Amino acid sequence: MRYSEGHKRETRRRLLKVAADTIRSQGPDQIGVSGIMAEAGLTHGGFYAHFGSKDELVAEAICVMFDESKARLNEKTSGHSPA
Repeated sequence: MRYSEGHKRETRRRLLKVAADTIRSQGPDQIGVSGIMAEAGLTHGGFYAHFGSKDELVAEAICVMFDESKARLNEKTSGHSPA
């Protein structure tokens, strides 16, 4: 069964969210592909449809974390003067 591109994007987003949460709570050296996939409700075998390696997952999850931090900072400082 083939899934739509939208489904694949959403699944990848969900994997990155789970990985980012794991990095925050346990550190990047504690990430396991099988654990991330299980927490996202997926099988280990589907991992490589989304990422080329565990290192790629970690790098992209860290980028997601920076994007989320930037969005929170912008939200809290929006409308305030630089002073």
